[in-house]
Amino acid sequence: MRRHTFVAAIAAAAIALGLVATPAQAASPYDAATQSSLRNLITAMQWWSAFDNRNRFDGLEVSDLAGWGWRPTGGTYTEIVIERDGQSWRATAQDTRAGGTEYTYTSATAVNGVSPGAVRASTPQPGALPLAPGASVIDVGMAIDIDALASALAAGAVTHRMACEAALFSPGTHTAGSSVPDHVLACEAAVAAGNATWRSVLSAMLKAGGRQALQQLALEFVGAGTAPASPPPWLGDPEGPQDPRPVPPTLPDNIWKIVRKADRAASTALTPEEKRVAVTQCLALATRAGTDSMQRCNGDTPIFFSGRSDTPEPTQHDLEAIGRYPAWVELNRRHPPNDRTWLRDHPACAGREAGVLDCDEFPFASTQQGGALASPPVNLRVLDSDQNQGQGRKLAAFYSGAGCDVSDGEEFLVVPLPERPGLPREQQLPTLAWCNSTLSPVPG
Repeated sequence: MRRHTFVAAIAAAAIALGLVATPAQAASPYDAATQSSLRNLITAMQWWSAFDNRNRFDGLEVSDLAGWGWRPTGGTYTEIVIERDGQSWRATAQDTRAGGTEYTYTSATAVNGVSPGAVRASTPQPGALPLAPGASVIDVGMAIDIDALASALAAGAVTHRMACEAALFSPGTHTAGSSVPDHVLACEAAVAAGNATWRSVLSAMLKAGGRQALQQLALEFVGAGTAPASPPPWLGDPEGPQDPRPVPPTLPDNIWKIVRKADRAASTALTPEEKRVAVTQCLALATRAGTDSMQRCNGDTPIFFSGRSDTPEPTQHDLEAIGRYPAWVELNRRHPPNDRTWLRDHPACAGREAGVLDCDEFPFASTQQGGALASPPVNLRVLDSDQNQGQGRKLAAFYSGAGCDVSDGEEFLVVPLPERPGLPREQQLPTLAWCNSTLSPVPG
């Protein structure tokens, strides 16, 4: 009987990337083991796909391969990438000790200078060694497609150095013991290596914990993909990006895999296009907030989508507030809610009129980020009373129903939906909840 055991990656070693020698082109004492491991991986992938996964490769976890005779080898880091909606895959393997060569295998499309069906040394070699041995699986449908992003950046007026500079403002790990994030050190090392390509630079950043950095590069440099990639206007400013910044109305599917992510959301009330609008807005706002949007915008975290057909004024207020302070896309419920009596005498609420106009606050009073003592202070606006109270009822339903059950202190995302140009209010999207894989209108 096959044993399917979990294979954990070995804890990351604190290695200063700037001090690690780049892989030598001559054979190292570890190369034979690396190539053998990669060939064994090919066999395990083929058997697992044929017998356990209907001849597909999506849904793979490293532990699935143990039953077919493959585990990460010694000091080797292996990265498996699932492509084409689960129809093909590729992998790189490299020993983390000095001198180790990176090898590539691809099942369908040439990559890293390697044609399909063979294990060969990658060309060019990455500029820095992986931080730690182990293995990881990246499903392109659930992560930025670095090949598509590399193509977009190469076609625009962007240099490798610009990417490294912009990545300084993306959150990351610091296992190398530097104040500079690991993914920036990896970027600089890859650029300094001979024959650097966009793919080798982005791949190095990804291996060094740069998932969020790649998402932000895609958002800031490529945007909607309707024009060649270009550096954002804030690049070169020592203070980094300044808010508010515009959010693209669309994102290129070949980079972000919007269609595949939207297909994960079960819904009987929304069309495929409507689901894509919601997913796109979540990805854009969560990326702008510096969080891992590809992981967060999957419905695994409860998401409250404030709507345009039912509560357009509060939704616009929420969107503008998040634009000024992007971190507000992530909130935590507070139960019981903060007291709201302090709003009565606040200057920003002077125009309120009982039953006609309310003073709306964002973040919501029912969150840990709201209330009179919030830091930064909440954003206040006088707006339509019916809409404001309607949003409150829907938020309460989101907390306690709609399949979400958000408890006190639990984190959730707030994604104000965009206005869809050319459509009347009744055809705009309503307030939605995405919880437990289901995306549906919120009652109330």
